Amino acid sequence: MLYAVGYNGQLVAIDLRSGRPAWKRTYSSATDFLVVGSYLFLITDKDHVVAVDARSGTELWQNNDLEYRQLTAPVAISGYVVVGDAEGYLHWMDPNSGEFVAQQKLDSSGIAVAPVKVDDGYVVITRDGTISKKQTL
Repeated sequence: MLYAVGYNGQLVAIDLRSGRPAWKRTYSSATDFLVVGSYLFLITDKDHVVAVDARSGTELWQNNDLEYRQLTAPVAISGYVVVGDAEGYLHWMDPNSGEFVAQQKLDSSGIAVAPVKVDDGYVVITRDGTISKKQTL
């Protein structure tokens, strides 16, 4: 499958063998999404975090608690879905439920891009240009 999402558009799964859409859902997003196993995680244009079944397109859960916080793209770190926000927090979420597992205040300038997983932790770049390596929770 090939997945694509557009701003003011749709999330679509395209069957690579036939070239035809397998399913389409109405979601608007301007950030990268994350596919882990049969889960697809995306950030909507309203900064809702959404989990979709990658096989069927069925929405599994949606977390609206971070609305308009200018979220980064989601990343997978240590079995969690992690997003950063403009207020400088990293939000660690359970991938099965969307519930918060932890929230870390890292920097008041905000998180500029999604954290990058490295062997023994992750790297964060803040909006003021600070680059720091952190240990995984």
